[in-house]
Amino acid sequence: MKSVLLVFTILSMLLPASMIASPIVETTNNPVNELTRSVDTKQTADEKNKITPTPSHGQLLYEHHCLKCHESNIHIREGNKARNAANVKAWVIKWQAYEKLNWDQDAINAVTDYIVKQYYKFE
Repeated sequence: MKSVLLVFTILSMLLPASMIASPIVETTNNPVNELTRSVDTKQTADEKNKITPTPSHGQLLYEHHCLKCHESNIHIREGNKARNAANVKAWVIKWQAYEKLNWDQDAINAVTDYIVKQYYKFE
């Protein structure tokens, strides 16, 4: 009998209280129980369906390499404003070469696509 009691005591110290079968009586006068009942921890349907957009490869490259010198207003100035997607791509090629980034064609296209969609919105 002592060994059973010893095993139960050891297990009760190691296991979380939720795993030990014990009759816990909740009283409604307990302020802690009232507090936890008043907090709604359920997610709404909108919160469950909300998806945080993942930045594109082009956006990540642009934000990491281009924003250190360029702010978004660079794309709306009239003097050197790109007139089409080919102009944007030419600027991307020029500046990635200047910065010695050695981007491959996929990276150049990704950044060009991001800039066109984000700032120029060419048809």
